[in-house]
Amino acid sequence: MQLPTCLTLAGGALLLHFVDAQYERYLQALEHILKQKYIERFITLDNRGHIWKDKMYEDWVCSRKYKG
Repeated sequence: MQLPTCLTLAGGALLLHFVDAQYERYLQALEHILKQKYIERFITLDNRGHIWKDKMYEDWVCSRKYKG
């Protein structure tokens, strides 16, 4: 998998590991979402750590409701 530029630093690698592990942990609930798409969306919403995680997850849930 090609890492986005923002993930080439050590902190980015930690984020990628976290998101990957989270996807695997909740695989049963997330299996309808491709892992790559999940990771890309998480990273986009995270905005390099500038967004509080509670806000990020709220935005994610709201955006999923309208995409069916």
